[in-house]
Amino acid sequence: MEGNLKEYEKLKSELIKNIEAKKGLEEEFDRLQQDIYDNETEYLSGNQGTSKNNNIGNIIKGFDSFNKVSRHGSDLSNHGFTNDDRLFSLSSAVFVKQQLDDMQEQE
Repeated sequence: MEGNLKEYEKLKSELIKNIEAKKGLEEEFDRLQQDIYDNETEYLSGNQGTSKNNNIGNIIKGFDSFNKVSRHGSDLSNHGFTNDDRLFSLSSAVFVKQQLDDMQEQE
């Protein structure tokens, strides 16, 4: 009986440690997903870099604006994007569910 109690306490301690480790990993995963979302937003909106004409295109939307900027010198930095343009952050079903839950909580 004494041996069973020691084994139980050992397993209980291990379980608590593993639950804490899982929480830490989940928090890190959430941070990484948010970083991906934020970086993707920055990339799609063209806010990276210091050039005034930094939104001449990207690999997702294409580079149709490149000729317009170089030919006319106009600033096209206000090109919008939609969630349909998000290839990375919306590929995670868990992240999408979290975003929807957050939006519902705000309402």
